[in-house]
Amino acid sequence: MRKYSRLILCLALAVLLASAFAFTRADTRLNRHSATLWTSKKPLSGIDNLSSLSYVPEEDVFVATLNRPATILKLSKNGEILARKSIAESD
Repeated sequence: MRKYSRLILCLALAVLLASAFAFTRADTRLNRHSATLWTSKKPLSGIDNLSSLSYVPEEDVFVATLNRPATILKLSKNGEILARKSIAESD
């Protein structure tokens, strides 16, 4: 009987870990999806070379990168540029 108790405990732990992993992955997909929807609906004035967009949930902002000139932008959820940082190329 003790052997079956350990087996049941191991199976329960495996199911718990698998479900936690699945929920974490689903949350990440939601954040990426919202960023895609945002960029397709809200054009940024004067910016046509946006190369990436990421959501930063800790700060509740988007971070975007531009190709030329190499720049990092910090954007609000409604598309306002909060900060702009130029990246100097090293030779």
